[in-house]
Amino acid sequence: MKNTLNENNINYIDIDYFSNILNVYQKLHNISELNIFEVNNKKYLVFTVDRYLVNQENIQYFKEIYLYNDNNIRQITFNSIDKNLKIIGNKLFFVRDLKNLKEKDLNWGIFYFDLEFPFEAVNIITDKEIKANFDNDLFNEYNLNLIDYNFLNNKLFLILRKSLTKSKYKLQENNLNQVRFIQDIFYRHDSFNYLDSFDILFIKDLNNNSVFKKEFNFIINSFEVIFNEKNNQEDILFIANLNFKELPSDVFNEIYFYDYKLGKIIKIDTFDGFKFDLAKFSHSKNRLSFLGYEIKDKENFEKSKEKANNLHSFLEFFKANKNELITKEIFEPKYYSLYLIEINFNGNSYEIKNLERLNNENILIGNHLLRDIPLFSLKNYKWISKNNIAFIETKLANVFINLIDISNKNIVSLENYFKGDVLDYCIFEDAIYLIGVNYFNKDKSINYFPELFEINLSLKTVKKITNFNEDIFREFEGVNVEQVLNYFKEGADAWVIYSDKFNNNFKGDIFYIHGGPHAAYGNSTILEFFILAKNGYRVFFSNPKGSVSYGLDFSNCIVGKWMDEDLNHIKNIIDSIRIKFEIKDLVVAGGSYGGYMSAALISKFNIFKGAICERGVYDLLSFISTTDFPIFWLPYFKVDNIFQLLDISPIKYYQNVDTNVLIIHSEGDFRCPISQAEEFYTLLKMNNKNNKLIQFLRFPADTNHDMSRSSNIYYKSLRIYHILSFLSKVFN
Repeated sequence: MKNTLNENNINYIDIDYFSNILNVYQKLHNISELNIFEVNNKKYLVFTVDRYLVNQENIQYFKEIYLYNDNNIRQITFNSIDKNLKIIGNKLFFVRDLKNLKEKDLNWGIFYFDLEFPFEAVNIITDKEIKANFDNDLFNEYNLNLIDYNFLNNKLFLILRKSLTKSKYKLQENNLNQVRFIQDIFYRHDSFNYLDSFDILFIKDLNNNSVFKKEFNFIINSFEVIFNEKNNQEDILFIANLNFKELPSDVFNEIYFYDYKLGKIIKIDTFDGFKFDLAKFSHSKNRLSFLGYEIKDKENFEKSKEKANNLHSFLEFFKANKNELITKEIFEPKYYSLYLIEINFNGNSYEIKNLERLNNENILIGNHLLRDIPLFSLKNYKWISKNNIAFIETKLANVFINLIDISNKNIVSLENYFKGDVLDYCIFEDAIYLIGVNYFNKDKSINYFPELFEINLSLKTVKKITNFNEDIFREFEGVNVEQVLNYFKEGADAWVIYSDKFNNNFKGDIFYIHGGPHAAYGNSTILEFFILAKNGYRVFFSNPKGSVSYGLDFSNCIVGKWMDEDLNHIKNIIDSIRIKFEIKDLVVAGGSYGGYMSAALISKFNIFKGAICERGVYDLLSFISTTDFPIFWLPYFKVDNIFQLLDISPIKYYQNVDTNVLIIHSEGDFRCPISQAEEFYTLLKMNNKNNKLIQFLRFPADTNHDMSRSSNIYYKSLRIYHILSFLSKVFN
């Protein structure tokens, strides 16, 4: 590892100290992809576990499959990256990363285990075999990524995404094909790079090895395969916005069915509004479900649809609707409902037999807590029987599971059994299995890092099954989490993470502000906070106004009121904590919106010892024209003139900043472009009258806006190293 650091000109850091941080990240095992199946009246769980192997030369990453039955855990794949697990019939399907084989143009393949026989993985297809069905020259220019797959009637159905590869830094012939002629203001998307991508339906019939392929000019949100008995064929049902590149809003998502033999795409009429996350009940041919939000301002939406039919660009759509539909129905946070849809085939199309909403709009479906471990495979909801669906809900600082009976819409909450952070789950009869972070549950046990649990509804017990993160739990023995403010009493939830060795090893206090702003902190894993606490820092974090899990009024009250309603509330929270804990010196920190608010606070109040501003927005005037959704955010701020955005931009008040600042940003960040950090850094350096510490930590283009959560542990460790280095200088 020392060689790697030196090769990258990072030889000025303390190698041993950096390695210690890297080893902490190595110990964290992320558990995901939880599935359940039954063979010969025996119940089995299958899941994946992440593993890192760090040596002097490199970091190896593995994602391996495990099997659980009768209190026994068995590993069934080794030294590989296996993901996208699915139980279909009597087979366990998974996608394996094949790049380590070092065979040219071989990246991934789909494999399966036959669940009724001893495990021996069978390869069905690889991306190299798929590419052989296309023009050979095409994939010199494009990547081919697997988005989703299904298996029915011994046919494999794949949704593939074709996207342009990144240019090399030296001139190559291939790069000339990647010169882009931009015609609309919306042409890129964070983490997806440029929107030159589109989806392909690829079908391999394993009965006769025949292949079908269809290239679309849009991106598919989710899809299902249904066997149509009347036509004796498989039909593809999917959710998509067919005009995504021109009108990039989920409000234009619709449900379609595709007759791949006739090449027809036909819309299934439901309602106007957002739709996503289509799922089929596995034992029914016509019962499906999806998440959605029905547009309430129907009169304005009908007008906007008429306008959209005559528009050819996002800019035209924006100009036509910026004071109507966009502000009211697209931007302000909303809660999505779960919908049941029953369909019948009628002639050459599907007709809706029944469409109904299953829950009220006061339930925040899905996991909306922030964490710095990737959330791989969590489903917002799952069919568990003919008449029952399980779904997860975020409420206050916790995520928990609910069960809904679709026959009477009765909802049973399992909040009292397990609440914390649910990362995946499955249900079988009277047992619930979940991967979670469990701060507080029925038996009062605590685990700050993911493990697999079993909830027995009959016995009303909660049992921890795995101990994959026992080493990292011991690593942070003595680190505690306590609530310091209560939403119902003090208008906001807030917590502190600190070490038992606080009095002997105390170095300073940090207050973190989350991004979004419409997200939430809670009882989830934020390894960064634990590392800081172990190193002698007391870390405070809070859910101020704008956080999503306290009702729509609480989250929407800051819309159009940045650097006003939000800043005042966060300042009040900080003041309460400073008084309660007699804090003298405080560093404020945050990412994205949290980076914005950290910069806003130090530009308005000279009370901070320092600030860590990460992937933030500092100049809203330039932000609305350079972000991956140009001007799309403008109605959110509710200004009459775009130059008013400067009034709520920290960069306008840069001359007021008189504190130490660490700016962290990624060159590959399209959501909050790197130019935001460059502007802020330059002006702070120019204005540095009192010789404050002004630093800029810049990550390369292979990272994006989600760098602190989803990047490799090398980048994560380097980031934490420089944060600790900055803090040690600030509090010294």
